[in-house]
Amino acid sequence: MVTRNNISDLKGEETFQGVDCFLLIVDYINNMSAETQDSQDPDATKAGLKFVQDTVGSYVNILGVSQLYNSNSEQSFLVRKDSVATNFVSGGDALGLTLRNAIRALHNSVGAGGEGKITANIASATVTIASVASLTSEAMNPY
Repeated sequence: MVTRNNISDLKGEETFQGVDCFLLIVDYINNMSAETQDSQDPDATKAGLKFVQDTVGSYVNILGVSQLYNSNSEQSFLVRKDSVATNFVSGGDALGLTLRNAIRALHNSVGAGGEGKITANIASATVTIASVASLTSEAMNPY
């Protein structure tokens, strides 16, 4: 005989693939729709999206990436909460600030201020940490 499982005790965090998840919302401030080249191409001059995704991925396990929205200036990353160091989860400010600074640093290292592989100015980019259920307007802690 088959019994029915009661999963009413799954409350709180949003879970996907059986793990707790949250969103990292990157506001590039400027339009990034042209930044689609491959970051490994030595002749690339518009590889901003790939550089940012690689940077975010170096800190957290990315499950999904949204399309650009809000005039092509924002993008969300669905990430596993258990892939983030405990100090980042308990003090979300640390993760947001760390990612913001890492993304902004791309402008001077591989962007217009450095190697020239990113044309758009991302020196003022911000990162917001939000629950999966929240709307962008309800997201907390923009950095």
